[in-house]
Amino acid sequence: MRPARVLPALLLAAVAACKSAALPAEPSTVTASTTTTTIDYGVQYLTITAPATDALTRFDGTASPTPADCQSAESASETLPYQLLQASWPAKARPDIGALASDWSAVVADLRLLVFNPAGDTAFGFDESKLSAAVRIVKSDLRLPT
Repeated sequence: MRPARVLPALLLAAVAACKSAALPAEPSTVTASTTTTTIDYGVQYLTITAPATDALTRFDGTASPTPADCQSAESASETLPYQLLQASWPAKARPDIGALASDWSAVVADLRLLVFNPAGDTAFGFDESKLSAAVRIVKSDLRLPT
C-alpha cells in the first residue's frame, strides 16, 4: 500500500510547486506608456508607390516594349495594390486609395497580357488613364503635388 500513498503525495507536491512557480513572489506594477506615432501619409504613399511608378514610367518611355519590358513593369507593380490596401490612411483618402488599388490591379492585368503578346490590343491605354486620374485624386487627398 505504500506506493499508492507516495503517488498522491508526489502529485500534491508537484501541483504546489507549479502554483508557487506560476505566481510572482510579490505583486508587480506595470506602467503603460502611451506612444503617439505620427504618420506622414504623403511620404508613406510615395515610398509604397515609388518602385512601381518608376517601372511604369520606364515602360511608357519605351517606343516598342518587349516582353521583358512588360515583365519588369508588371513585377514591380504586382504587389502595390495589396500594399496600398494594407497601409493606414486618413479617412478622407481611404475610398480613393481603394479605387487606386483597383485601377492599379487593372494595369497589372494588362501588363501580364502584354508579356505574352506585346503587340496585342489590350485596355492598357484606357486603364492607365484611369490610373493616372486616381493617382491625381489620391495625391490631392494627401496634399502632395500632382
